[in-house]
Amino acid sequence: MVYDLEDVNMWESVLFHVPSKKQLMRFTNERMKKKKMAIIEDEEVVVVEEEEMERATAFQMLRSWVSALSISQKDLETRWPGGRKLTCYRKAQLETFAPYLMPDGLITHLTTYNDLQRSDVVMVTEWFKHRCDCLEQREINKTSSVTTERFSPGQSFHLKSLRFVTLSTDMDMERHMDFYCKSRVDGLLQRTESPGKMTETFQDREDFLYYRHAVFSRRVQVVEPEESLDPDYRPLEKVVERFHRNRSKPASEDVAERVFLLAEREIELTYHIEDDAIIPARRNFIKPTESTETQKAQDFNPDMVSTYERWILSKSL
Repeated sequence: MVYDLEDVNMWESVLFHVPSKKQLMRFTNERMKKKKMAIIEDEEVVVVEEEEMERATAFQMLRSWVSALSISQKDLETRWPGGRKLTCYRKAQLETFAPYLMPDGLITHLTTYNDLQRSDVVMVTEWFKHRCDCLEQREINKTSSVTTERFSPGQSFHLKSLRFVTLSTDMDMERHMDFYCKSRVDGLLQRTESPGKMTETFQDREDFLYYRHAVFSRRVQVVEPEESLDPDYRPLEKVVERFHRNRSKPASEDVAERVFLLAEREIELTYHIEDDAIIPARRNFIKPTESTETQKAQDFNPDMVSTYERWILSKSL
């Protein structure tokens, strides 16, 4: 095999009308000779030579051997025959759907298995598009029965992700929610609901609230049909709120924790600790009783307040 690409008897040019290396060298030598012989005032010779050089170095691609392709708008949108494509891997199966084909906006369905026969499902992952609730992804863990849903910005409650138990029918099942706190007025960042409890965290609030924990009692069993109570209603027993330090006020006046004891009808306030103290100031309130058919409402009096404040020496001393 002789790899002399300039040998036209052995090799064929890919591009049509393209000069070879030898032709270019010969053309360049002839041009240099003509330049030496040409008179300076004869400008036409130079123009003719440049036109010949452009024609010699012009690329001209070969014509296509197939006719023009014609794809309809419907075939372009469906992408695959029937609008779906199935790909099987060693321990996974991938289903791809055309946009707007599935009524729930499903575009990708990935199933992973624990065996080569693809019978023991481990994880199911789904991707969505063009949904009103802004759902983007759903992960279903078949081992732990936990479902995780992720949302794009724009959801009505500004929900970012939701994690819950899939097969549980109990209304008291544990849920964990993440929010786009910058888009919410209350600055809610996370919420965790468990049987009898709910914990919320906040960020960048004007009142410096960053934590709230609520404790619920057991569900109320409605006996009388006249009562229009929500079957999911759970009375509150205790609410705990915590606040960041507000440097614009003294620590003895800045509330660090606020506890509402609804069963005991009490409110406990704990203030931030001052720099030269180890025990914070505290203040307890007892809520007066409301009025009933037999007695009037109780008046608030100083005996319903108990206060602990650290004794501070006056500056004059």
